[in-house]
Amino acid sequence: MAPYYITNTITMNYFSIDLLIVYAFLATTLIIGIRAGRGIKDIREYAIGNKMYGAAILVFTFLATNIGGASTLNAAADVFSNGIIRTLATLGVIIQIFIFAIIIVPHMKHFTNHLTMGDVMGSLYGRYSQILTGILGTLYSFCMIGMELFMLGIVCQSLLGIPASWGIIVGGLLLTIYSAYGGIKAVTATDVFQFLILFIVIPLIASIAINKVGGIKEVFLQVPADRFKVFTHEKFSFYLTLFLIWSVLPLGLVSPPIFQRLLMAKQTEQLRKQYLIVAGLDPLLRITIMLIGLAGLVLYPYIQAADVMPHIIKELLPIGIRGLAIAGMLAVVISTADSYLHTAGLLLVHDVIKPIFGQKKIFFNELHWTKYCTFLIGTISIIIGLKSTNPLSLSFGAMRIAGPVLLFPLLAGIIGLKPDKKPFYVSMVITVFTFIITTFYLPKSQAHFGVPISIVVNAISFFIVHLIQNRGVAMVDRNYSESSRIIPSAGSKTIQDQLKSYIPTLSNIIRYSQQRVRQYGAPYILFGIFFTINFTYPYFMWSSSGLQAPNLMLALRLVGAFACGLLIVQSKWPKSLLPYMPTYWHLTILYCLPFMSTMMFLLTQGSTEWLINIAIVIILLFILVDWVTAMILGILGVSLAAIFYKLFVGAIHFSLDFSSKYLLLYQGIFGLFIGLIFARRKEQRFDFLLQRNQQLTEVQQKNRAELAETLAYREQLFQELNPDEAALFDEVTTAYIKQAIYRMTDYMRLDVTSISLDELQKALSDAYKLQGIEQSELLFHKDTKQMALQADVAKLKQLLLNAINYTQQYNTDNNPITISIEDALLGHDIAHMQNYTRKLEGLKITITTKQALPLTQPIYKIDPAKSSTWVPQHEDEFLLVENARIIDAHYGYMYAKSRHTQVYVFPVKLREIRGKVMELIKESAAADPGELSHPLAIQLEQELLKKLKGTQVDIVLIQKALDIIKRYHGGVKRKSGEPFFTHPIAVALILLEYSQDQDAILGALLHDTVEDTSLSLAHIRMLFGETVAFLVAKATNLEDRERRISLTDKENLARILNYEDPRAPLIKLSDRLHNMRTIQFHSSVAKRKYISQETLDYFVPLARKLGLEKMSVELEQLSRAIVFNN
Repeated sequence: MAPYYITNTITMNYFSIDLLIVYAFLATTLIIGIRAGRGIKDIREYAIGNKMYGAAILVFTFLATNIGGASTLNAAADVFSNGIIRTLATLGVIIQIFIFAIIIVPHMKHFTNHLTMGDVMGSLYGRYSQILTGILGTLYSFCMIGMELFMLGIVCQSLLGIPASWGIIVGGLLLTIYSAYGGIKAVTATDVFQFLILFIVIPLIASIAINKVGGIKEVFLQVPADRFKVFTHEKFSFYLTLFLIWSVLPLGLVSPPIFQRLLMAKQTEQLRKQYLIVAGLDPLLRITIMLIGLAGLVLYPYIQAADVMPHIIKELLPIGIRGLAIAGMLAVVISTADSYLHTAGLLLVHDVIKPIFGQKKIFFNELHWTKYCTFLIGTISIIIGLKSTNPLSLSFGAMRIAGPVLLFPLLAGIIGLKPDKKPFYVSMVITVFTFIITTFYLPKSQAHFGVPISIVVNAISFFIVHLIQNRGVAMVDRNYSESSRIIPSAGSKTIQDQLKSYIPTLSNIIRYSQQRVRQYGAPYILFGIFFTINFTYPYFMWSSSGLQAPNLMLALRLVGAFACGLLIVQSKWPKSLLPYMPTYWHLTILYCLPFMSTMMFLLTQGSTEWLINIAIVIILLFILVDWVTAMILGILGVSLAAIFYKLFVGAIHFSLDFSSKYLLLYQGIFGLFIGLIFARRKEQRFDFLLQRNQQLTEVQQKNRAELAETLAYREQLFQELNPDEAALFDEVTTAYIKQAIYRMTDYMRLDVTSISLDELQKALSDAYKLQGIEQSELLFHKDTKQMALQADVAKLKQLLLNAINYTQQYNTDNNPITISIEDALLGHDIAHMQNYTRKLEGLKITITTKQALPLTQPIYKIDPAKSSTWVPQHEDEFLLVENARIIDAHYGYMYAKSRHTQVYVFPVKLREIRGKVMELIKESAAADPGELSHPLAIQLEQELLKKLKGTQVDIVLIQKALDIIKRYHGGVKRKSGEPFFTHPIAVALILLEYSQDQDAILGALLHDTVEDTSLSLAHIRMLFGETVAFLVAKATNLEDRERRISLTDKENLARILNYEDPRAPLIKLSDRLHNMRTIQFHSSVAKRKYISQETLDYFVPLARKLGLEKMSVELEQLSRAIVFNN
């Protein structure tokens, strides 16, 4: 026997165009699901897809899951038979989505490693709560899958002429196969495809049906009047229940697939964005579905309600479009069923079987078990769908099972109420008894009250037990993994003092306004401009006919415009009046919004436009100020307007009809509700920022104290290393200690990127505005040919903000602060190069409150061996000390002795002077076991030690050098793919053909350490002596001071040619020869030719000069082969 729902079926050609479209849809769904689900490696990927999806995909899969077949067909049928009262349920869903976005989403960041709703419950209330949640969630999903498969049978029989049982079996098997195989990846991919289909189909059906009636206006004109009943509707209590369980009691939270979508997001901001988008699309789709039901009522008033959607599709849609619409109906059903099926299998295995097996120490493959159980649940659900006769009973059954027991404990735990097992289990027992009582004793007509009653009882019992157990409300601060108890306690003030603080004296009012504006801000100028225009221009466009007291209204509007004008020029107020600005701000809002709106409402005798304006005014009031102030100003404004009207106009004697009263009540409640939601959210955000700012201030003060202590200790150490006391150490030890002090106190790692000057200006302006302080105007001046700058952008921005804030402290006249960027030159000396100063392009950045900029020097000399930092003597110097550390790290120049002007010079191309090796200074050194066993590494080391056997060379020192290069070059590969440390061994072998000098061999082994690793010359000097350190310094492409300096090719060649010790160029020539022998591994042809030409020009003549004929010949042959393509 067919279910009650199916009243009209058709017989169709199984190879018609419409059926072919349906077959194509089903085949495509299966293919997409199977392809998307391939290659799943673990249960996390199967459950939440490793959080790989963006906001758009999550929106699609959420909507596809949330708008099921039952909700679509039932919504149209419900509106057909009961009218617009159905919108109560839709309004509840919309409110629920906002509750998710505002209340729940911000706390989901604490559950990023959880896979299911049961996982979250288990982390809150223990293992047994996880098992219970898994069981209830699985039963919930069973009911929902059965309901959706039932609806699938309806669609197949009523639209395709296929027996409902066939549709349930075939459709159920299809979604079971890809859901079990591919998990959430398959479900999400098919959801996206199915959502796109239904997003096209539903508006298409609505458009055709409404056009058939004659347009949207005709639909509402021809719908019977009884379908517009809401409060007097016979089923009002039923729809009120639906509204409550979707809004005030957000039952959707315990829907397993909906909760799963919360866990799939990468971060809370993405999740918040997802729900805000859903808040717009979900009601749009639901309202469109209801319009289809109303249009069907007008077109086919005598058909049964259950037939409205199928009848419109069959009668109005042409061939082809009808097939697409049928595919859309199937998509609606399948997209919800597969989501519930996926979570059912996951809940059963992850939250029921795994905890039980884990306790018994039974190990199993969770991924495979989940797939098998998902397939089994899908099969059982097909049977449920075949046996069902009422889909709504299944839906309510699902809610009655899981909702009352899980909703409040889950919600409370997520938002931060201290999770205790006792409140959970006690409230669960009480809720079960309540559920039994309501099930057996509530009349059938009131059975729908059972769910909200059970939820409320659960919440009350949970909270009471929580209060008793914790002696107050205990919240968990998950940011610090600590719980904080909020218990009313007696303060130091007496009751009399506390009452006095609430008396609205002038001083209390002023203090209250100052505190609120300081905490939540006030857009003086923006508000002033908007309402000055609003009070003046629109007035002259209105007619005063029929308006009471037009002259009074004109006067009131001019007073408002004048009051707002004073807000616009608030920066010009005398300083003595500025403390009263917050109070004036609140008084102006009181006058412009509640007072004037109430006056206009009364003067226009309750006109419709001012009725509508009430909601706008309430929302605007809550946006501008905090909710407490909004309530105070609103009540005061309305009361004062009523008194004013009675005194100067007369008694309030007009009356409103029922519709106007209803609209007034609705607008007031709606505006108040929305205003409270967003105002509270805004206040929480401000409170959070205030608390965070206080924490950051405390951390900053602590860091500054530690920095001052560190710098003072550094100065003490340097003083102890004066010439007299340093005599206790040798020169090498002293240098090593100084370098160690630099690395501990002054070193700063940089994340160097390039930023355009325009981007830097915008970033600095935005950061300056976000500080939220009384600010001077920033003026930017650029006189440079440079377009960009290399720097650590975050530290550069911090330096400039520090400089601006330091200058602002002494800017008593509030003069504009000029940030000037000009071209300049930086310079520094290079060791072993007499009478040579290296010049670098620089940018001079001046921060000043003076009109005249300081003159630019010809060159700004820096000394990388010295630090610019000093021990701060005053609090305000810490900003400059931090800037000194930043400018030192950027190899720049700083002049900041004036309180009104500071100068900083940065190199334009930082990497030309500060090589990437500087970012490795504090990197740990460790050998790579895989590299140590590399055949080439073993071969070269054995060959070197074999050749050194029988010579005067100290093998122990050689072995020490080998250990060092293995550690410091560990993990680095050459372009050929071999371990990098094989290169210095090969260089040492080449050098050994020409010299058996021990220091030269050690220099060859260590020649790349200073240039490419954190090993310093001071360290080499301590381990191997002055000579080896000198040879390494001559062979490397940088100067190793406290701050290492990268050299250009020209400078490096000049140092080599001025070799001072012939062993130094021998190391460099051996290095170049090995590089030329392996140059084929260099990917750039241009680079190979450049290196080869440089070898011909400089290294071949140098080898001949040193009498190394064999080496010079090989270098020349290798270089010519590259340069001349031989």
